[in-house]
Amino acid sequence: MFKRADNGDVGDPLKDEFDEALSDLSAWAERNILPPSPQEKAPDFQNWLQNAHALAAAERKTLYAKFSASGAARMLECRDMWHGLEEDAGEYFLPFDNVAEVSDYVNRMNEDSDRVLGVYSLARPLKEQGPGLTEVQWFAGGDHGSVDPNHYGMMFLPWSGVKLATVRALQSQPLRVQQIADRWASGSREQVWVLEAKGQLIERLKEQSALEGKILADARMCGAFSDVPDHEILALNEIEALP
Repeated sequence: MFKRADNGDVGDPLKDEFDEALSDLSAWAERNILPPSPQEKAPDFQNWLQNAHALAAAERKTLYAKFSASGAARMLECRDMWHGLEEDAGEYFLPFDNVAEVSDYVNRMNEDSDRVLGVYSLARPLKEQGPGLTEVQWFAGGDHGSVDPNHYGMMFLPWSGVKLATVRALQSQPLRVQQIADRWASGSREQVWVLEAKGQLIERLKEQSALEGKILADARMCGAFSDVPDHEILALNEIEALP
């Protein structure tokens, strides 16, 4: 019951019918099935991000114990931006013996290639320190860190041109509002001046603080994203960092 194909071989009619049906199915799929949307692809990125920070959390705990035993005073967590897409998201940890060493290292970092993620005291339990001190908090004297008037922080360089009354009003605001204010003043100083001139700066900062607080709280509900830095969660949710 076999027929001879054009090339001289013996053809199988059932196989020919199957191949034709498969070809028709592929053509239908190309016409009717849309490629995955960015939203559908997002879980893969989120899974990679969560895995990367799970690795970092384990490494943070291990090295905290190791550095503490060595007699070091501080631990610095950083990201190598050139290796940010690797399995560990480019995160690395360094020990320091004193405050001056930490400040000197951070001041010499190239922000195009490395970023500070957190500064930890090796004299305090790790679980009490959350994500560690930010660079701004460190140079503002957080956890008895280094107060450096040449580094950005409220009432320092980015705040030049802002009224003293505005700075004092900001200093009475919750920490999150102050952190956003430092970020805005560092990255968009002229827009901060415009908002202040319009009398809208404090209100806009409060609105941004409420928005970011809700996004972060929702993201970390039930323990999810517990080891992911705030700025990465906000970026995932397309929240603008600057006004």
